[in-house]
Amino acid sequence: MTPLSRLSFANLAANGAEQLAMAAIPLMAALTLGATAETMGALSAAQTLPYLLLSLLAGLWADRLPRHYLMAGSEAGRALLLALVPLLAFAGRLDLASLAVLGFALSACTVLFNVAAQAYLPAIVARDGLPAANAKIEFTRAAAVFLGPGLAGAIAGWTSPALALAVSAVTSALAVLLLLTPG
Repeated sequence: MTPLSRLSFANLAANGAEQLAMAAIPLMAALTLGATAETMGALSAAQTLPYLLLSLLAGLWADRLPRHYLMAGSEAGRALLLALVPLLAFAGRLDLASLAVLGFALSACTVLFNVAAQAYLPAIVARDGLPAANAKIEFTRAAAVFLGPGLAGAIAGWTSPALALAVSAVTSALAVLLLLTPG
């Protein structure tokens, strides 16, 4: 598998995990924790705030640290955080405040992954191949954005939002494995 193919599949898994989580967390809040409109708004803000607060810092890190490991590390962090949500829910320890903190941390991992992935692409693709490589990466992102929320809703509807988050954790772990596979 070429580095670009590995990055594309890792990107699909990472963005799929992100989209599953972004849809399942509000479902968890509403269906399991009885969130009100106000708390849903606060939860949404917590999940969005890292994009505003951390993007510049993520760019700085992506310029100074090995991007490949930055992506794998941020995705591993996201996998662990995603696994924590259903574990807390099943243990009866999940509340809206912890869900908001976890949502913020998950989005912080997403920001770091996405910034590092964009900066990593020119390191593995020749300059004349960048337009096609960017198209391939964008296609996988768009596929995840299209499929992720519906899949999260279906899993949550058939079982529970916690299971949708567990599936998201496994998908995120798959992205880590793809990123760390030698070759």
